[in-house]
Parts: sequence; structure tokens; C-alpha cells
Amino acid sequence: MGSGLLEYYLLLPFLLTIAGGTWLVISRKRKSSKKPTAPGPWQLPIIGNLHQLMMNVSEQLPAHQFMRQLAQRHGPVMRFQVGEVASVYLSSAEGAEQVMRTHDVACATRPFRIVGEIIHYGCKDLVFLPYGEEWRQLRKLCVIELLSARRVSSFRNIRKEEVANLVRTIRTRLETQKGHQDDGLQAAGMNLKPVLMSLTNVITSRSAFGMAAPKLNEKFVGIIEDMVCLFGAFEISDLFPSLKFLPVVSGFRCKVTALHRAVDSVLDQVIKQHVVARSTTRSATTAATKVHHGDDTTEDLVDILLNLQQNADLPFTLTTDAIKAVLLDMFIGGTDTSAVTIEWTMSEMMKNPSAMERAQAEVRSVFSDGGVSEEGLHKLVYLNAVINETFRLHPPGPILPRINREKLEIDGFEIRAKTQIMVNVWAIGRDPRHWSELEKFDPDRFLNSAIDYNGRHFMFLPFGAGRRMCPGIQFAMVTVQLALANLLFHFDWKLPHGMKPEDLDMTEIFRAALKKKENLCLIPRSRGKF
Repeated sequence: MGSGLLEYYLLLPFLLTIAGGTWLVISRKRKSSKKPTAPGPWQLPIIGNLHQLMMNVSEQLPAHQFMRQLAQRHGPVMRFQVGEVASVYLSSAEGAEQVMRTHDVACATRPFRIVGEIIHYGCKDLVFLPYGEEWRQLRKLCVIELLSARRVSSFRNIRKEEVANLVRTIRTRLETQKGHQDDGLQAAGMNLKPVLMSLTNVITSRSAFGMAAPKLNEKFVGIIEDMVCLFGAFEISDLFPSLKFLPVVSGFRCKVTALHRAVDSVLDQVIKQHVVARSTTRSATTAATKVHHGDDTTEDLVDILLNLQQNADLPFTLTTDAIKAVLLDMFIGGTDTSAVTIEWTMSEMMKNPSAMERAQAEVRSVFSDGGVSEEGLHKLVYLNAVINETFRLHPPGPILPRINREKLEIDGFEIRAKTQIMVNVWAIGRDPRHWSELEKFDPDRFLNSAIDYNGRHFMFLPFGAGRRMCPGIQFAMVTVQLALANLLFHFDWKLPHGMKPEDLDMTEIFRAALKKKENLCLIPRSRGKF
């Protein structure tokens, strides 16, 4: 959030002049209240706390860490305003529970972002669509038809094949480099990031599009990577929404629109291919029967959505633009976050060799020589504790944003309507009131514990909670578990020569997901035959 501010530094004098009237209008709308407002750092007129974000650039702290530092001085409910956008940052499980349970309905809308409006077809997707009847029906459709346990299970052969391809890719690299002691693999290790991103991208692509258009899939994945960078980028026009010309002047609208056209072109081609294939291979009636009566055939998500659009008696109109927007949600939410979770988990185990040894022994004991299967993943109690501890330290979405539609009270502080409420999940995972040895990687804390990631325990929210909780938990988790189990089953892993566990750089950067700044490079050693 801080790194992109410098390029806008020269715009500040202009903004100070133009936004003066806006500030006066906003200030006049504030009503006196008997309830105190949340404390926070000192603000400047017009720009609020924007100067502090700019100062943070020199410290190079990601937003979630910077906000935790400020909250340690000002409290777990902290006021923070940037430009016209009034925000409240929550850094406690108690505050998170009030937003995601007590006031869940009032806080069930996400903040507006221009990139979401343009790319997601006027906010027609599950992420940016404002809370209301249309959003409720769309979420119900996604949960029941696209992301249910039965539907996720129907893609198990895709996961099996692609994880096997991952293992084969690593083995092939080993065979190619065999006997070369001074090559790059032996000296610097294998960079896991690209192979993990490829794995999650292909699994999501095949689940969504099928195998009808592999070239389009490849093109689409490249566009998605550019899109993820945009979602993680700082855009000053989001801070001054009343100044409609800012996205045009900065060139941001032009850049996002061009990307939207590219992704829309690919989605149009994919949908047209599916329509043609459906018309030549089966009737729409047969397709609808498969969806609603549980035929265990692997239909991709495009087919399912087209079936629903044409045959289901939906209480709302499922437009083609809405289908495209939902598919984008699946890609953006299902690829980047799963890959970075696998990378973080492997990083933590390499930094803590005893955890690696214990997890590896468990995987090889549970699956013996029969190979890893999804049916046995629930038996990996310790590995799942390792994943949970990784989520605590490195949640995929470290800050969860909400907008309250009405005035409410949190921890005795009044929160005005239309305030941007930011739940700092990363900070909550380090709250000493709920966790001991905050920075220590200790999977044992999740053994024999009722705490899970399903949104019931507000000190641990890797997928959020309440109405806006991530609906794709099962889709993501089975990929993460299966990939990790295979990496531990088939290979022994070492750090590059000369590196010790304590030398691993665990610096975080926050884009669309919480990523590892430095790539994880490891030396694999094959175990047994593939």
C-alpha cells in the first residue's frame, strides 16, 4: 500500500487545492454524538493521514504491519483517514466479532474500488456486489452449485493429475541436472513459486473452463497475473472518490479498461466454445438434469453456470456479465492465495526443521507406498496443524475490508455510517491476549484444539467470517493439502548450499494476497519411483 504512493507525490498540492471544498462538505455532515469516536493518529486537513502512509514508504512496512504498530499506540479500535475515506482499523478478536457477527448485516458490504467496478462488469461479482437480495442469491448459487463439497469432489481427478504433473516436473528437473554438481539447481536451488503458481492456475483453469481451450487458458492465466497486480496496487483515486477526473488524469482508468477488454475477450471465446459444444453433444435438458440430480460427471464451472442461466428457475437474472464476473472471482481468489499458502507453509517448515521432519514422517506413515490420495488427507493431523499455524502467521488476506451501512458502536466507540472498517487479521493472529509466543512457529498449539478456520473463532480468521466469508474454502484447502502432502511424500528438501534455516528471509509483501518477498528456492532429492 505504501510503495505506490511516491509516484503520486507531486499530485498532493493539486489535491489539497481541489479537495478543500469536499472537506468542508464532509465536516458539516458530521453530527455531534454522546458516544466517543475512536482514537487515532493526528490528521492533516484534506489529506487526513496520507502523510503517514507516505512516511511509511521509507520504512518499507506492508500496510498490515504498519497499522499494527499504530494500533499498539492508539488502541485496537483506531481511527485512520486517508483523503475522503474515513476508516477504522480493528486489531482485536472482540472487535472482529462485533463486525462479523453482532453487526454482520450492517457490515456486509465491501468498500468500493474503481478496479472492481471496471474489471468485474460494474461490480456484478460476489466480491464487490453490494449486500442485498441479488448478492444473497448469487452467493447461494455459488455455495450450492459451484463450491459445495460434492462439486469440489467432482474435480478430484483434475487435482490428482495436476499434482502428479507437479511431482513429475520436479523429478524431470532432477534427472536433467543429475551429475552436474555446479549447476544452478545444486547451487541456488529450485524456485518453487512458478511451479506452485502453475499448479493452482491449471487446476482452477481446468475446473472452470475444462480442456476445450488450453491456449485460451494459458492466455487467460497471463492476464490474471496482471490483474492481481492491479488489485494489490495503491490507487489515489480510490481515496478521493468525489474527484471523478482523477482516474482519467492518472491514466489508471485507461490501464484497467484495457485489461478488462483483454479478459472479456478471452471469456467471450470460452463461453462461445461451450455454447457450441453443448449444442452439438447434448441437450440443455440433459445438462440441467446432471446439475440438479448429482450425476457424478465432471462438468466445468462454465457449463454449470450456463445450465443455470438457461434452465434453472432462479429468483434473479443470471446475466452473461455476471457469469464472467463470478469466473473472475474464482481465478483471482483460487490461484494466487493457494500458491502463496503452499509456499509459506514450505518456508516455515524449512525454517523449523523439526516441524518438517514430523510432518514428513506423518505423511509417509499415513500413505506408506501407496501414494497420496485425497481420501486420506483428513488423517494428516499434524500437517493440518502446520497449515493452521502458517495461516496464523501469514493469513492470505491480512486485512479484511467492510463498509457499515448504518451508524453502530464497537467497543464503546461510535462508528459513523459508511465508514471503511478494516479488520487486521494479521494483527489479531499476534494478539497476546489469545496467543502465546506470538512470533514462534508452533503447530502444536492447534493440536487437540477446537480452533479452526471456518469463521467460528474470531482470533483466527484466515478466510474471514460472517456473510462475507470466503465461500471457496473447500476448493482451496484440498489443493493446498494435496500439494503439500505430495511434496513431502515424494521428496526430501534441503536449503541451497551454505544456507541455514535462520538465514531464510521471511519478509512479507501485501499485494492481492500476502506474499513472500523473496522466492523460496530449495534443493529436492527424489524418494522412490514416481
